[in-house]
Amino acid sequence: MHDDGEWSGALKEETRHAIEEGRRGSVPLGGELHMKHVKNKFGTMGVDELRGGILHVVDKRTKEATTFASVGDLIGSGWAID
Repeated sequence: MHDDGEWSGALKEETRHAIEEGRRGSVPLGGELHMKHVKNKFGTMGVDELRGGILHVVDKRTKEATTFASVGDLIGSGWAID
């Protein structure tokens, strides 16, 4: 992470790639993508939602779910693959 509280460009690109692969049906181990947030939170994205085009992150601690309109919005809010 950079000093400005954002993920590196490489990690942002890796996140875009992993989400696109999930949309195409590439199933990560366990059936979900593991995510991390710049504010020290962790979450998951289910492959079934990804295949359906839904960008839905569930916080592992609070179980709060957030849905994003685009990958750019997801990354812009501080999420990246873990």
